[in-house]
Parts: sequence; C-alpha cells; structure tokens
Amino acid sequence: MKKLILVLTLAFAGATVIPPLASPAQAAPVKTKIAVLTIDGMTCSGCAHGVSGMLERIAGVQRAEINLQKKTATVRYDASRASLSAMKKSIEEAGFKVRRMQSRAA
Repeated sequence: MKKLILVLTLAFAGATVIPPLASPAQAAPVKTKIAVLTIDGMTCSGCAHGVSGMLERIAGVQRAEINLQKKTATVRYDASRASLSAMKKSIEEAGFKVRRMQSRAA
C-alpha cells in the first residue's frame, strides 16, 4: 500500500517513476564457455584481424584471440547468447573454412 501511495504521489507531482533494477538473483545466469576453432585459409595478420573482428561482432562473444601459426581462434563467449554454429557461419561467409570446433566450460 505504501508503494502505491508513493507511486501516485510521484505521478501527480510530475516526477518520473523508475522501476527497480533486477536483482542479481533475477538476472539470467551467464554460461561462459571457451571455444577453439581450427580455421583453414588464414594466411596473414590481416586475415587473423578480420576473423577476430567478425567473431567479436557476434552477440555474446566476449573475446576472440587468433593464433595464426596454429590457425586457431580461441573464443570466450556466453553460451546463452552465442553459438558455435553462429561462429562457423560468420567465418565461412567470409571465405574461410572451419575444420574443427571444440567447446568447454570456462
């Protein structure tokens, strides 16, 4: 009842009512994972930089590190927002070939 009176009082006074923020218990848990993708076709630092940028533009990807010598991308991501298939699609649309994908908990 006190909340209703406060809301009505603020509304009539011309103030903006801001809803409370979600508590940490209500927020969706982050399912952080690490993926290692083996990528064929990366031949230079420009390729590596491009692949890294493509991966980091995917919602839920937190970081993408490229090892040009090993031809791998190590990706830290939120599995509730990003997927291996989205990463593969993005890389292959750019003309590279994903040969192998592995994922594990962070």
